[in-house]
Amino acid sequence: MKKKTAARFEFLTGDTPYDESRETIIFIHGACINSYFWLNQIDSLDKEVNVVSIDLPGRGGFDSPEYSSVSKYAEYVLDFITEQNYKNSFICGVSMGGAIVIDILLNNPGFVKGGIIINSGARLKVRELVYDSIKKDFKAFKKAMMELGISSKSSAEDILKYTDRVTIENSETAIRDFDACAGFDLMEELHRINKKTLVMTASEDTAAPVKYGEYLRDNIKNAEYVKINNAGHLSPLESPESVNIEILKFIKKTA
Repeated sequence: MKKKTAARFEFLTGDTPYDESRETIIFIHGACINSYFWLNQIDSLDKEVNVVSIDLPGRGGFDSPEYSSVSKYAEYVLDFITEQNYKNSFICGVSMGGAIVIDILLNNPGFVKGGIIINSGARLKVRELVYDSIKKDFKAFKKAMMELGISSKSSAEDILKYTDRVTIENSETAIRDFDACAGFDLMEELHRINKKTLVMTASEDTAAPVKYGEYLRDNIKNAEYVKINNAGHLSPLESPESVNIEILKFIKKTA
């Protein structure tokens, strides 16, 4: 994979040169995470489609602007899509990234061909304990976030090896990310989404439980729904093969 910089954006792409004849997927990471979260998707799906993973504000080589809302992050992604001319691509987000996908599907659907929402919801709750833990010991918080984000059936050691690579160093950016999550609520707006949408949940996700995904499925017109078994909130890292199969199946069916 390759790290690239353009204008005020940093992003990852696959090693295969961009090909206009192929479909494009733009991956959007979650709170406290960076673009490397999607490394297993980039490495695998690069053989089939153009893959792009964007760093949201506060990551990469750029100063962190005062972004603390999902709508502002969505604007940033749309600016990136316009700058790179990735219109009519698919957008795929996990957790907070899934909320950004929902915002774009609702408010700027003309920019994309369809959306994939992974382990997210139409409203995202953040416990006060999250903020307390970040302020007390950010490094310990990130380790706990990774451990709690997987199924009890998975090897924590296998996932924890990714911690330094996929999490951010700036605790202030993490707080702004979680502020964005806490202020997100589009539960009453989902019926307006008309773009093709895949909703993916994980059977042992405690951060965005299966019922969150079921609500999305039931309130987005013609949404497709998949549950990844024996996986938690970090399912794209934990069960990449299963997640990749479902992503590619949806892209091929919808394109």
